[in-house]
Amino acid sequence: MQCLCCQNKFNIHYSIKELLSFNALLINQLCPACYKQFVKIPSCRCPICQGTLPCHECQRWQKYALHHHSLFIYNDAMKQWLNEYKIKGNYRLKDSFNGDIHRYLSEFVRKKYLIVPIALDCIKWEKRGFNQVESLLQSAHIPYVSLLGKEVMSKTQGLKSKKERLQTPQMFFYTGPKKKVSRVLIVDDIYTTGRTITHAYQCLKPWAQHIESFSLIRA
Repeated sequence: MQCLCCQNKFNIHYSIKELLSFNALLINQLCPACYKQFVKIPSCRCPICQGTLPCHECQRWQKYALHHHSLFIYNDAMKQWLNEYKIKGNYRLKDSFNGDIHRYLSEFVRKKYLIVPIALDCIKWEKRGFNQVESLLQSAHIPYVSLLGKEVMSKTQGLKSKKERLQTPQMFFYTGPKKKVSRVLIVDDIYTTGRTITHAYQCLKPWAQHIESFSLIRA
């Protein structure tokens, strides 16, 4: 197998159990040397949003009673990976963490959560050619339902200061069926201030009894 980051080839060794399992097909497409540069969320993080303690985001958004899950810290390696994938549009990088994402989100699928990716506005979609969140889910073989639409913003979130992000007006609108569902898991690529997730929460709340959220990365 060829690593998506360094392009070097590496071998994967399966156990008999793995060979008989569908999960054997879902392997992070990164060599061990590259993969170890990406740091998993430590247990000392905020138990609600997995931010650095003391967690000011949770104090700010506590009225939403929203529990957030993440896999990786936003370190230098992840910053470079996200820039290549999301900004430069390297579509192949969607397979980088498909094994990790599949293993983590399969539990939510088993519990009958509707997996709802954060929407991309039409201008960004035309420029990039794909929704980066939906592509991660597709690569990880996680079924999802698109219930959100997104307004075109005058300035992308990544170019805003923290203060500007927190003041961003509602950007989403509901596009799903007019009936309530039991459980929803909102999925995004990166959680920074929580503004995007809470806007999605507000939009989906009238149609869902229980909502949680997940991002591949926690800044």
